[in-house]
Amino acid sequence: MKWYHYILLALKLLFLIEFGVILYDKKAVNPKLYLITEILFKLILSLYMTYLTLLVIGKEMELEDKIFISFGAGLLGYDAIFNDFPHLLELYGIHNTSFVR
Repeated sequence: MKWYHYILLALKLLFLIEFGVILYDKKAVNPKLYLITEILFKLILSLYMTYLTLLVIGKEMELEDKIFISFGAGLLGYDAIFNDFPHLLELYGIHNTSFVR
C-alpha cells in the first residue's frame, strides 16, 4: 500500500468509529469533533480523487472520465468548505462567516 492509502484508511476507520458511536448514543459525540472529522474526510477524499485522477492513472483514462471524477472531487471540497465549515465556525462562536457564504 502507498502512503496515501494509509491516510485514507485511517480517516475511514475514524469516521466509521464515530458513526457507530453516534448510532449507539447520539449525544456521546461532540458536534465540533463530528464536523471536524467530516470536513477532514471530505477534503482529503477530494484531494485523493484529484491526485489519483491527474497523476497516478491519468494517462490510462479518457478525458471525459477525468472531467467527471474531478467534478465529483470538486463537489466534495465545495460541500466541506461552504456547507460544513460555517457550521463549525458558528459552534466555536465565530459568527461572521460571510466569506464562505
